[in-house]
Amino acid sequence: QTAVLDALKEFDGEWREPFNLLEIEDPEADKKEIRSAFRSIARKEHPDVSTRPDAEEHFRRISMAYELLMDDGGRAMLIEAMERKVEDLEDFETAAPNKVDEFNDKWDERWREDEYMAVYRFIGVSIIALGTLFFIWWFGVDHDD
Repeated sequence: QTAVLDALKEFDGEWREPFNLLEIEDPEADKKEIRSAFRSIARKEHPDVSTRPDAEEHFRRISMAYELLMDDGGRAMLIEAMERKVEDLEDFETAAPNKVDEFNDKWDERWREDEYMAVYRFIGVSIIALGTLFFIWWFGVDHDD
């Protein structure tokens, strides 16, 4: 998780950059495609092979992009940031919520736990448990003696 957070900070505001570094067009590409793209780029851009003066730094960024895209949560955050068109990580938290967020907030509000619901749940479970035990006792014991 630390690597993913570091990568998100590295690409802060440049949400498309990890895809560009690995030459991936589709943000929804599966892990097999991402792995294949990384291997292809690594053969060309590895510091031992590349003639770029900043080869180590460039390959470090490629590796971070790979780690970020291979992590489902990290990639989901990138895609959401691109869809919301946020400028940086700080804006990501304050950006307008999407439809899924709104639905989840409504669901949470509807099923919010309070002390009354906890008491009602305890009473309901207790009645069901006692009723089940009584049923087992009533039909499991010979009452004709």
